[in-house]
Amino acid sequence: MGAVTSLLYGAEDPSIAGMVLDSAFSNLFDLMMELVDVYKIRLPKFTVKMAVQYMRRVIQKKAKFDIMDLNVIQFAPKSFIPVLFGHASEDIFIQPHHSDRIYKAYGGDKNIIKFEGDHNSPRPQFYYDSVSIFFYNVLHPPSISSTPSSKLEKYYDLGDLKVGAGADESMLYEIITGLRTGTTDAASSSSALPNASGKPSLLF
Repeated sequence: MGAVTSLLYGAEDPSIAGMVLDSAFSNLFDLMMELVDVYKIRLPKFTVKMAVQYMRRVIQKKAKFDIMDLNVIQFAPKSFIPVLFGHASEDIFIQPHHSDRIYKAYGGDKNIIKFEGDHNSPRPQFYYDSVSIFFYNVLHPPSISSTPSSKLEKYYDLGDLKVGAGADESMLYEIITGLRTGTTDAASSSSALPNASGKPSLLF
């Protein structure tokens, strides 16, 4: 439902920078009918349809929502947010053709990645790499300078810590000062707790 929820919301809010949609279904009713076949539920199709209609009425009454509105194909052409689809090729719960149908109907910039596995399989590393690249391209994060702040380096031994050009030096000053004060107070305290070896332990 997360991928479908994102699609439905994205059609209403164009300010979203990008979406990654994993294993989205194109139509809830079609999905339910497919699952009857996949899991070999021994019921006539008309009985299943009657059960779906019953659920539809109950949900409409309690949640004020029509499950038949979950037809993503109707909303896909109205969304122009950059999107990356992902789907496992052996997924039998939500079959890959659902993502294919949405991809074909989608109105914005789009890409689709297929990978081995089923609905709940761990995703391969190349998929996560693709997701990272996708978000980097759509979010345009600012570059962080690796040049250390000479002001901080002059007064504090930061070791391997490198301070970016946009870092809040006053905040770093407070953190470093607090750490040093805490260390000094703990080291000089006569009430330091002994550990198992009989040596004093420092508490931070």
